[in-house]
Amino acid sequence: MVKETTALLYRMTKYGRDDVNDVGPTLDARNASSPFDKPTADIILRSSDLIDFYVRKAILAEASTSFDRLFRLPPPSGANHGQREHRNGIPVITMDEDSETLDLLLRICYPGRTPSIIIDNLHRLMIAAAKHSMDAVVEVAKDRMHALATESPLRVYAIALLCGLKEEAKFAARCSLAHSVRRVYAPEFEELTAGAYYRLLDYHMRCSDAITPLVDAVGTPSYGKSMDRAWVFVGNANHPGSACARTKSFCIIDASGGQKSHRATAWWWNHLAKLKQATEGRPSGQAVLETGVDDVVEEASVCNICRVSVAADMRAFNEFIAAEIDEATSQLELDILDL
Repeated sequence: MVKETTALLYRMTKYGRDDVNDVGPTLDARNASSPFDKPTADIILRSSDLIDFYVRKAILAEASTSFDRLFRLPPPSGANHGQREHRNGIPVITMDEDSETLDLLLRICYPGRTPSIIIDNLHRLMIAAAKHSMDAVVEVAKDRMHALATESPLRVYAIALLCGLKEEAKFAARCSLAHSVRRVYAPEFEELTAGAYYRLLDYHMRCSDAITPLVDAVGTPSYGKSMDRAWVFVGNANHPGSACARTKSFCIIDASGGQKSHRATAWWWNHLAKLKQATEGRPSGQAVLETGVDDVVEEASVCNICRVSVAADMRAFNEFIAAEIDEATSQLELDILDL
């Protein structure tokens, strides 16, 4: 940390002449947008793309232990006195971060509404926050990771690994179960090893294997929780209509732990086949819920008895299977190397 602070001080003092309105490097610099353009600031942070952010030392010192240490150092003396670049009488610190990253970083530190963090900015923000010891910014970025993981799980997974965030990587991997990971490109994977991608694929395959007994329309599905309601697709009686004929059996474990075999309608087995197809590559309850029940309701409506309750029963069944799938996959965990 002392080394980083010294390096930051060096960047702060490496430019300039005695004239506080030095027109050397500042000629190309432009002011940042509000509120980072106020002349009442007492320090300027210059981004790598030459945007000047007028800020207050007190706010930076509160948000960053690195800046706090820097501002506590004595001013340059002797031969180094007057070698600090100034603009409008305010000292300038040259930063490694670009203006977009620096703007996000400062807006999170400053009072007011937390800015929106998009996936394209997340990695750079995390690097900058960690580098400058801005713990509060790191926590904000980690919270945003959780929100973005539902939409862009592979990118969040990769960013979490690159930032050494093990729990966030596991959370993103779990979110990725609702998405196909085949032929999906994430630019951050360019910086990871093949092993990181392999472990994600292996996790998906193990989860797929775990849910097979729940959606196996070819074999005999067995459900691990009691289905104690009188499901319209379960029974021994045959209703009129070929689509309603009771065909193959499946197993239910009742409340006492006993296993019972039931026969189910052909249209229910057809629906199960669709659930199996929907969860191939996406071993998640979300894939089941997105499948819907319109097709099976139409197919079962040929039976005057089934049509009365098929819609409600099949929606409830989808929710039941979704919960069973999520329960099964929750028992598995991503293999991840120590970061």
